[in-house]
Amino acid sequence: MSLARFGVSLDEDLLKALDSFVIENGLPNRSQAIRQLVEKNIVEKMELQSDCCRSSCTTL
Repeated sequence: MSLARFGVSLDEDLLKALDSFVIENGLPNRSQAIRQLVEKNIVEKMELQSDCCRSSCTTL
């Protein structure tokens, strides 16, 4: 997997929360934290869409 670099601007409170997340989860850096949070969000969204589709299909 190739990685792409990009810049992120966050307000100070959100940056502090991100730093806390890094420490609490034993992550080596902010990049790993952002990657984990993005992956988790995308997986949850895909699962919700899948669940919604299954429930819609079963009610037809």
